[in-house]
Amino acid sequence: MAAAAVESAHCLYREGKHEEALRLYSDALEEALKDLKEDTSLKDLKEDTSKLKMIIALHSNRAACFLKMHRFRQAADECTAVLELDHDHTGALMLRAQTLVTLRDYQSALFDVNRLIHITPHSHIYHHLRARLKTQLSLAPIPESQEELEEEQQHQQKQASTPQINGPWETIPKPKGHSGLDYSRWDKVQDASSEDDSDDDDDDDDEPGQPQYRFRLRTVSMRPIK
Repeated sequence: MAAAAVESAHCLYREGKHEEALRLYSDALEEALKDLKEDTSLKDLKEDTSKLKMIIALHSNRAACFLKMHRFRQAADECTAVLELDHDHTGALMLRAQTLVTLRDYQSALFDVNRLIHITPHSHIYHHLRARLKTQLSLAPIPESQEELEEEQQHQQKQASTPQINGPWETIPKPKGHSGLDYSRWDKVQDASSEDDSDDDDDDDDEPGQPQYRFRLRTVSMRPIK
């Protein structure tokens, strides 16, 4: 019964019916975990190679479904479940790293990539991804505190309620967190952001709305007995 459900889930996944496939994978995973004895420890599970591989594959397939549905946090959680069973599972590490990049959690993604490099030190893909993550971290903006944001909002509300004659510099939006700067000292402000924006667009092309590398569906060799 479980084998037939998994095969059906594979077919649904290939047809693009990811939500239905996810439901069948989840049912199969629940049944597999139910079959385990209540006193089964993680060590015992790791010694049962066939059962371990099946559970890992089902978690991986659930992660693939979540990824297709753009539910990135759940996809990362499924990868974590795989890594709890197999710390060196490169597929789960890579998928979680890519998913964390999509979630803009670059520091956590870098942790996974460093682990991948430790496992496979000669992989050019992993080294390239680490370099990009380090660059991204160096360019990441410093988050503003809640007090700065509230101060900025109050300043903008005060300006909006006070009629005044604006000079050309007043039409330029002030950077967040820098409302105390006196922009009236400049009569002309040159916009030097065009070149920076073009560079940023090039980088953004490499980081679409979902992970760069495709995650292949991992299947379980379970077929109904005739």
